[in-house]
Amino acid sequence: MVGSSSSVARTVEPQLEDALAAWLPGQRWFGAKGSTVSAVRIVARDVLRDEPHFAAEHLLVEVQLTQDGAAVTQTYQVPLGFRTELTDDLRPWVLPVIGEVAVFDG
Repeated sequence: MVGSSSSVARTVEPQLEDALAAWLPGQRWFGAKGSTVSAVRIVARDVLRDEPHFAAEHLLVEVQLTQDGAAVTQTYQVPLGFRTELTDDLRPWVLPVIGEVAVFDG
């Protein structure tokens, strides 16, 4: 069961799974380096903090991969932050979403 998103995160929610699919392979902790990510599905999410201009969430995501021609699914915990105004120190950890809310590695 997927939980509800924070109020700040709702504006980027339609893009979030695609953004995670693009972002995850570049993370040093991603365990399927060299594999092709075919899809990401958010299977659970908990809102840790929800304020007018900031939110923090803990996501559980299933990543569908192709490894050596075989379909494989891996599950990851992903903490994310959401801000309406992004500070320069967070820019290196931003996910590729378009809109007025920045999503970053939590």
